[in-house]
Amino acid sequence: MNAKLDEFRGSFGRKLLPALGLFLTGVVTVAFGIGLARLIVTPDYGWAMTITGVSFYLLAIAANPLLGFLIWIMTAPFSRFYFLDILMGRGIPDLTLTRMCAAFITMFLAAQVATRSRRIPRINKVDVVMVFFCLGLLVSAPMAVNGPRNAIVHFTDGYVIPFLIYLFARMLVLDRKGLRSVLVALFVVGGYLSVVAIREQLTGEILFWFRDSSWYYQGGVRKLSGLLGNPAHFGTILGMIVPFTIRSVLNSENPSKRVFGAMLAALEIWAIYLTYNRGSWLGFVLSMLFMFAFYPRFRRLALPLFLIALVVAALSWSAISSSPVFQERLGAKVQVTYRLEVYQIIGKLIQGNYLFGVGLGGFDVVYLRVVRGIYGDSPWPARMMPHNAFLYILFVAGVIALLPFTLIFLFMIWDGYVLWRRAQKGIIWIDPELIVCFGAALIVYLTQSMVIDMMASFYPNMIFFVIMGVMYGIRDALPAERKTEESGELVEVHSP
Repeated sequence: MNAKLDEFRGSFGRKLLPALGLFLTGVVTVAFGIGLARLIVTPDYGWAMTITGVSFYLLAIAANPLLGFLIWIMTAPFSRFYFLDILMGRGIPDLTLTRMCAAFITMFLAAQVATRSRRIPRINKVDVVMVFFCLGLLVSAPMAVNGPRNAIVHFTDGYVIPFLIYLFARMLVLDRKGLRSVLVALFVVGGYLSVVAIREQLTGEILFWFRDSSWYYQGGVRKLSGLLGNPAHFGTILGMIVPFTIRSVLNSENPSKRVFGAMLAALEIWAIYLTYNRGSWLGFVLSMLFMFAFYPRFRRLALPLFLIALVVAALSWSAISSSPVFQERLGAKVQVTYRLEVYQIIGKLIQGNYLFGVGLGGFDVVYLRVVRGIYGDSPWPARMMPHNAFLYILFVAGVIALLPFTLIFLFMIWDGYVLWRRAQKGIIWIDPELIVCFGAALIVYLTQSMVIDMMASFYPNMIFFVIMGVMYGIRDALPAERKTEESGELVEVHSP
């Protein structure tokens, strides 16, 4: 009798608890909807979008970490325009969508690691120097001219979050399916950035007003100002995505996909040109030359196109050389003269501060003070950035940060080369062309790093560290190699 009663209670509980959970979920959902509906018709209607939007991102991450991560990456530039950033008031760091998503993914993946449902990636050389780089920056934080609080905010947004994004990509992208998802996300980003850039240049209308800034270069050449706020950011991101778009065209066997990919690549290249940013143009050209050297299928496509473009340029040279774009962008010397002047001033400022720098985030204050002391009221502009990522790190944090910062990229280059050699030998499933695309993206990023402070570039950093994180995530998932004693040849062995 007791056994039957216990069985009845057990079966009743198994049926009741799910029904009760479903009922409570429905009640909470209805109450949430009523609350949002009432909030929409009040002056604080923006909070309805904030609550709904942030909840969507967090639920997406919890339901499917890779999908939620990619949705965040694809839509991050729009957060400030759709009430997804929570402004906390003066003196308190804002709860931006990027900060909230980064914190939530960190906690979510840490919980998965703690429950052994996800493995921690193997520590590599890049991870180690990233840690030493962050420690070097932290040493300079107490000396910050703008105060430790601003220095910590700058440190978190400019360095910690991009490095976390690199780690997220490593942990979430481990196979072909994950790789395809990331590539689709990159194509989406490349598509909408191209449309925004081309539309703004053709119509003169700025969508997604970023901030008040100059709309024109010298000579009346229009300057991209919408969404990302800087034409160099458009050019850097599109330059990193174009190689993967070209690879999708060359590797696809579906004619419709090849046509769509070719149209997308053409839009991205056109948008890069319309940035009128010399660093973006140089990065794109260098990346294409790199692909030309190491990507045979691309070389067969690019060579006739290059010859045709050369003939057209030769026939139209008089018109090209007299155009405002050529004279004011390619022929302008003011920016070059300014950069050389900045480099000389930086050399004077860091004397005696080579080891630890002058303090994180203090370049604008110190440089402006010195420029005023040297030039007084002269018309020479007092710019706020050194326009070189490596000089900026040396200035604010000294050699102890610059050395590991440089090693990050040197190790990325070396690891990419080793991975490319493995792919060339056919002992792993990755095609060598994919590794060439990773290398081309790295070239674009490093080229821009020589002419602007890339670590202060919010969205280009996100895209770059996603790409590099994917490269290392795929490498982590690959089997190891060893040499056979008999032949000395490399063979594939699975890691324990």
